[in-house]
Amino acid sequence: MRTFSPNSPFLPFHATISSVPPISPITFLSPLPAIIAAAIALPLLLALYFLKLRRRPARVSSTILWQSAARDLQVNTPFRIIRPSWILLLQLLALCCFLLALARPAIEAQDAGSEGTRVILLIDNSASMLAPARTSEHASRLDEAKAQATRLARRLPTGSDVMLVSVAAEPITRVAFTRNRAEITRAIETIHPTDQPANLPAAINLLRAFTASTSEDAESAAPPRVLLFSDGNPPIPGAHTSDANPDLAAALAAINLEFVAAGPPPEAERNNLAITALAARRDESDPALIRVYARVQSTIPRAIEPPLICRMGDQLVPVPAVSIPAASPASVASAPLSFTAPASSTQALTLTLSITRQDDLASDNTAAMRIEPPSSLRILYVHPNSRLESQIFQPEDALAAFEPESLDSITLAEYERRIISPSNLTRFSLIVFDGVRPSALPPAPTISFASPVPLPAVGLSRYEPDDPAAAPTPFIFWKRTHPLLRYAALDTALIINHMRLTLPSESAPTDAPTATVIATGRTAPLIALLDDKSTPRIITAFPLANEPWLREPAFHIFLANAIDFLTLSSAPSTRARTTTDTLTIRPNPGAQSIEITGPITSSRHIDTDSALLTLGPFPLAGAYTFAGAIEPTAAAINLLNANESAIATSNILTIASTTTQATSVASAAIKEIWHYFVAAALVLLTIEWLVVARRMRL
Repeated sequence: MRTFSPNSPFLPFHATISSVPPISPITFLSPLPAIIAAAIALPLLLALYFLKLRRRPARVSSTILWQSAARDLQVNTPFRIIRPSWILLLQLLALCCFLLALARPAIEAQDAGSEGTRVILLIDNSASMLAPARTSEHASRLDEAKAQATRLARRLPTGSDVMLVSVAAEPITRVAFTRNRAEITRAIETIHPTDQPANLPAAINLLRAFTASTSEDAESAAPPRVLLFSDGNPPIPGAHTSDANPDLAAALAAINLEFVAAGPPPEAERNNLAITALAARRDESDPALIRVYARVQSTIPRAIEPPLICRMGDQLVPVPAVSIPAASPASVASAPLSFTAPASSTQALTLTLSITRQDDLASDNTAAMRIEPPSSLRILYVHPNSRLESQIFQPEDALAAFEPESLDSITLAEYERRIISPSNLTRFSLIVFDGVRPSALPPAPTISFASPVPLPAVGLSRYEPDDPAAAPTPFIFWKRTHPLLRYAALDTALIINHMRLTLPSESAPTDAPTATVIATGRTAPLIALLDDKSTPRIITAFPLANEPWLREPAFHIFLANAIDFLTLSSAPSTRARTTTDTLTIRPNPGAQSIEITGPITSSRHIDTDSALLTLGPFPLAGAYTFAGAIEPTAAAINLLNANESAIATSNILTIASTTTQATSVASAAIKEIWHYFVAAALVLLTIEWLVVARRMRL
């Protein structure tokens, strides 16, 4: 590749060039074919002028015309010097233009980089990239992004080191830094779609290991260019992201992030229906009944009743009609769905809920989950010595709905007698404190509802009656993706009798537990997760008595998630698994491998020293079976992601409060200008034809 730069010493007036605006250098992407063609075509054209033309005799009306005839005879005489001719000059210029076009001249963009620049290509292959592309030229947005990445990789300077990373639930390095463009383009073609959400913060953090400068003078080294090819699917309104952290901000500061948008314009109409949540529980009074909770989402700008079909095993289950309001261009609309389904109380079955309507994204039209037989669960409920007569919500009923093997209800005084010998509490898998303060915590996981815990730097106190913070508060922030709040909609929840919850800070004592805020109100946390010497504990700032939210389905989903999280059961009968989850397999004794059958077929070797095998996350949703496993022998994997199902596009990408405007491949890399040389050649040939025609008229 040859580059002509304004700083070249061959340019005249070199001393004054620095005073004029910089000119983009011209680069030839394929000079070798043009050189070979020039070595053949130029001598051939000149040789034609050495050939003697045969002319027929003709009478002329004036002897003046003999002068031009004599010149033609001299030109057609072999091995004579070619005299200047406008026709020959025009033909040579036209041929040179064709040869320059064959060399693929290009002008480097202002930010295209130069020789030695490191370039990282990030290709988003999340679920939303399966939605339709901008035009029918590409089957999906992923195909459009791959075509853009391939075109840009070919336009980059040959001296640039290029790296390729695909981004879904986890970033995957496809090709490390290389200058082999063929290897990069082949690797781009091997990127397949997934049914996973995009985790751009994880991809940015991954690049920190590759963006460290290899130069001895790190300060003078330019940061690498990172080009993200994505639809820019923004978070749906009301969603809370957790990508604003110092590490992510530092990673963004160390790179030069550019965004190349794929997909239709943001204002384009989206046609998609999706199942974004699915959970189920056996009925507390009849284990043969399954209570199903789901959420259906729409991006269609009109009210719609999606056609739904539910199957429990091979049996059809009636599903009530659900109406979803019209969605706006900037948001989505959704509606909850709940019903009961008959099931065996002793056998495992698969519950499948499907939308029988074709739309822009097929992977979110079906959600399934395994309904396992009731499992062992032993709960101890600790309540005050005297209960309020006005209490209308009985916590025992909510806990009994999870069908524990045993549910013991005792007073705080009885608990204090038992805690003297902690071995009396080891048989319980979960202990729930309701409005009491124990003197010591048991070794088992606990849930404390408005119950102070005897842990350092953790406090729970009541507000003063005239304190404005004591007013009823909604949930202002919550971690939607945390296992405790998965599928629990807190948008309309209101907490009336809440208290002030304080958690350990960075300056807390070393023996203080690690705290994670799960949900907050206007002024203080409402739900927090504590890690007390590897024992998980949940504490809430509200009691179980007389709270309106406790009578809503979202609270029961939260309570189910909490029980599963604390007891490490995470049973498939609680919630549906997603493409971001991992699965623990217990192999058969003596099994050498686990054969996985489903949308992806593979085999996993079993380490003889390990009793368990962890699989996942699974890139594709669907039903999987595991040959050679004791449990589970099957699993259903789903998308269940409201943000991916929104299939929105954006020309502005925001990560960790950093905004990046979308650019194009032409702006991000060198721009080929060979077509201008072809046009110039055609103009020259037209002029040459006019000159010849004019001479013939004479």
